[in-house]
Amino acid sequence: MNERLERGEGWTGYLFTKKDGVKVPSKFLYIPFYAGDEQKRINTKTNEPEEAYRMLVDNRRRVNEGERVLPSEAA
Repeated sequence: MNERLERGEGWTGYLFTKKDGVKVPSKFLYIPFYAGDEQKRINTKTNEPEEAYRMLVDNRRRVNEGERVLPSEAA
């Protein structure tokens, strides 16, 4: 799915943290992307890659239309 995205458009994937020296993936997919100079990192609350991709595209559209606060940030 990330192959569909151009460089700089964002990506979908799991974030990793270290617990006791072992890399542990996040429970859900995240969609990091840039809104101007600010990086947005949104928890999709899904493990379905296609759904996460649609969320990424929708959020990027909202930012391009001038929205400052995304629905996931307002919650």
